[in-house]
Amino acid sequence: MLGAARELMLESGSEEFTLLEVSQRGNVSIGSIHLRFESKDNLVRAVIANTLQEIAGAESKMLEQLLASSESLADFVPRYFDAYAEVLRKNAPLLRLSMQRASQDALVSGPGKERALKSAREGAEAMLRFAEEIGGKSREIEASSAYHVIFATLARVELGLDRRICAELRLATSES
Repeated sequence: MLGAARELMLESGSEEFTLLEVSQRGNVSIGSIHLRFESKDNLVRAVIANTLQEIAGAESKMLEQLLASSESLADFVPRYFDAYAEVLRKNAPLLRLSMQRASQDALVSGPGKERALKSAREGAEAMLRFAEEIGGKSREIEASSAYHVIFATLARVELGLDRRICAELRLATSES
């Protein structure tokens, strides 16, 4: 059911699918869909929740690999930028759909904001592993700022978000 709904969302670039299409694509009855999810909205939320979990796993794996193979901040940052760009690029279609839904659905915006805050924290913490190379009085602020610059750039390029949305995301993640 989830796989079929995800495929339909990716194919259409929207949530414009029917439960009958999910039923046919997933080879399950509509009754089974209603029994498990109760509504199309809940099915879409479940697809988005699974996507956020997949992204979290990809980000954790990426950071672990980069930290294990980076000897300096100058080595880490460009590799982090490229690897994070790939994670966002791979998930861009569903991320865009989840951000659209989040603007009107608190059951999506809450977990989405939580994921964004965790990404920001983990990105900054990864840079702080090279704290001796970070100048300034507050290394935490410097690392957080670096993360936000990276994310804002990638959000515009990989997710196609406009400046207003990037500013809102930056504000949401900086409130932590």
